Amino acid sequence: MAGLQVAMLTGKNALLVRQREMNVVGNNIANAGRAGYHRQTAVLLANPSVEDSSGQYGTGARVAQVMRDFDGALETNLRHAITEDGYRQVAAEQLQTAEGVLAPNGTSALSESVSRFALALQQVAAEPENSALRENLLQAGDAVAEQFNLTREGLTRLQTNILDSSGRGVLADNVEQINDVSQQISDLNRQISQLENRLFNPQQANDLRDRRDELVSQLARLADIEATENSNGTLTISIDGTALVDGLTDPERLALGTDGSGLPILIWQATSAPVVQAEEGETQSLVDAYAYLEALVGDLDNFADTWSNSLNTAHAAGFDTSGNAGGDLFSVDAGTHRMAFQLTRTADFAAASAAGAAGDGGNARNLWQTMMAPSPALDDQPLADYAEHLTDTVAAQTASARGSADAAKAAVSMFRDAVTSKSGVNTDEEMLAMLEIQRAYQATAKFAATANDMIGTVINMV
Repeated sequence: MAGLQVAMLTGKNALLVRQREMNVVGNNIANAGRAGYHRQTAVLLANPSVEDSSGQYGTGARVAQVMRDFDGALETNLRHAITEDGYRQVAAEQLQTAEGVLAPNGTSALSESVSRFALALQQVAAEPENSALRENLLQAGDAVAEQFNLTREGLTRLQTNILDSSGRGVLADNVEQINDVSQQISDLNRQISQLENRLFNPQQANDLRDRRDELVSQLARLADIEATENSNGTLTISIDGTALVDGLTDPERLALGTDGSGLPILIWQATSAPVVQAEEGETQSLVDAYAYLEALVGDLDNFADTWSNSLNTAHAAGFDTSGNAGGDLFSVDAGTHRMAFQLTRTADFAAASAAGAAGDGGNARNLWQTMMAPSPALDDQPLADYAEHLTDTVAAQTASARGSADAAKAAVSMFRDAVTSKSGVNTDEEMLAMLEIQRAYQATAKFAATANDMIGTVINMV
């Protein structure tokens, strides 16, 4: 009779195991295709055996725990790829937007206005007494100043979108998001540790771990992080060796500061020490984009100053229709950096190279030649070509950045496919597992029914 009781116990255990295995399979199928979900597997262990005079008899198996299919190396590679992709995508987007400001229709708007001004100079040089051509020159000068101002305003607007003078912008939002995600990871650290390290019935916190992994991926896109799992199941997340999230302790917070040049940098809020990062993550890319735009605006300002000074000097060497020396053609405000064309009357343009020579266009030709001569202040680029040179440089950088962004995106796709292949749910495999469990359950039920019949027979014999 004792042997049949053991058989019934074994059958009951087997039925429970198959039911729990079916629950796991059902959960996998329900979450198939959900981003961040890792396939779960029931881990079976043998139950203690029983012993009598004839030997030991097993009592079946039990579900010891439900584990995630998780490959740490693949997940780390994916996280690093996401970090690089975050940097490259933002860099490409910022460069592409800057190129759009410089060349809204595929060609440099500032360069076109400069070319029209150069053509107007040639026309006045050929017919210095033609008032219509002089009027056209004034309009062309106004257009150069207006287009410079529009271009500069467009670039500075891109900067303020990243971070404005009040501390708002995409960069500030990213820093706040880093702090928010770090806090959520810290909270999950506590929940996971409590569930997995409790004295009574500790369990793997699979769903919480999946959620934490999703948050770590979000954080990896924002910043260049390293994640290390501790013995208690918590994660320590570091930036440049300094802990951002450290197990069960409250996370550190990031903030924005400025470097010696007044450019934004990431700092640790508690100490104001700068956060040293590799060239990775969306946030660092925004910091670098702000600095890039600052340099680009500086190049544009240098061009405006060189343009104004060079042409004003050349214009001062000529004479207007009244015999007066030429005044300034352009001005650049020292505070706002706005350019203005100074002439309002056609007679004030100093086309002649000598006083009283009304039909002389020598100084207009001199102005044109000044535009065509290499300028040391512009890396030996002529005034006439510098705007196009600046646009071409940004366009080349944009094309290179887009290529890097495409490669980074492909790397993320490759590693994500590898993680999915290793840890994702394959519904065909789950269907096969379900059929195997069903057959095992049917066999177990038949076994239990047979054992029950045998017990009934024994009872009837008594």
